[in-house]
Amino acid sequence: MKRILVKTGLIISLLHCEASFSGLLFNVNVNATSNILNINTVTNNIYKNAGIMLNSPGFSLSNVGTECIQSPNGLCTFSVSNIMTKNISITGNGFLSVKLCLNSNGLMTCQNYNNLFIAGIPTFALVNSYNGSAAVYACSLNQTTGAIISCSSAGGGSVISGTAPEGIVVNAAQNTAFLTGGTDEPFVYQCPLNASTGTFGTCTRTEIITPSGYDPQYGMLALNPANTIAYLGDATGRILACPISNNVILGTCTDTGATNINNTIAGINLNRAGTMAYIANYENFITVCKVNGSTFSSCIKKTGGSFTGGVSIPFIEPGQAALNGAETLVYVTDFSPGKVYACSTTPNNTSSFASCFVAGSITNAWGITINARNTMAYITDFNNTVTACRILTNGTFSSCTTNTSISEPVGIALVY
Repeated sequence: MKRILVKTGLIISLLHCEASFSGLLFNVNVNATSNILNINTVTNNIYKNAGIMLNSPGFSLSNVGTECIQSPNGLCTFSVSNIMTKNISITGNGFLSVKLCLNSNGLMTCQNYNNLFIAGIPTFALVNSYNGSAAVYACSLNQTTGAIISCSSAGGGSVISGTAPEGIVVNAAQNTAFLTGGTDEPFVYQCPLNASTGTFGTCTRTEIITPSGYDPQYGMLALNPANTIAYLGDATGRILACPISNNVILGTCTDTGATNINNTIAGINLNRAGTMAYIANYENFITVCKVNGSTFSSCIKKTGGSFTGGVSIPFIEPGQAALNGAETLVYVTDFSPGKVYACSTTPNNTSSFASCFVAGSITNAWGITINARNTMAYITDFNNTVTACRILTNGTFSSCTTNTSISEPVGIALVY
């Protein structure tokens, strides 16, 4: 099986002792086809109480109790040597930082291994339908090409029947999908998710009690990295921060204080660190805000971008924004011109994005999501098409395929 050796920057942490050493303590390989870390030591010795701790939010150890044993100090312990490789399965997608220790008891010698890219292949796309026979469809994906194979109802029970949901996001544990109603009612929904089938158990709904007047029309949503806060956009121009407890969005929300937003919030997307938000305003601009927990600040309106040759192209009806894997590009769907733009995320503190280009032409482009490996983009429209496009190394789309089985697809999220 092909593996990729990940070269990482190191931050050395010495705990409970003074020790001197140079070089790497561990070799860490990321399996190229699954979310598995392959770990062994550099020195010729058996370490029976080595330990691992994940430093990045949104990730978890998949098999605690079998692959490693959780200890009170936060490390999960295992046995490893230079010739005895330990495989540790990780739940989550994206860039991960881990702490590895040779000995989790007493004398500890530890190093942080940063920028480990963990990326599985999504098995399903969950697609909201604004006017279909089902509220949400589960679309199976070809594991080689990424194309959509077929779509069928995700289920969920009567509580989401007829809701015409718009926003959808899946939590990091891949066991719950959260939906916004899109029917001018003050509700959001949570649906137990079977990741192996892409289907829902019985969904429940939450009424947004505070602040009053929540209107979910066109509202998308996003989660913070720890999945403890849901950010909701509404038709009054507010971004709400709602706590999540036991995979349920609570209705006691607060206003984030986000500014420079109009009354038609179409989409919300956060970076992996949860420190920046990209908010699509259907009435011609993107708002970029700094995020600190339940507070948004320093919000800047981006009315368009500077394209090749210095030509400035304005946004007309942006529906959603999504970041590429390296978070160097933000993809913006624009409904009326039928374009997906890609713009540099480098801050320039002006009303325009810098270094934009057309990634692809998709009629009535609306929702968009990028897979964790940054190889496929999935775009919905307000007609009846979900488009899957391969992402080239220059950021543009190629080899696009379509599925036309869903009526008025809107929000889209991937299941791994």
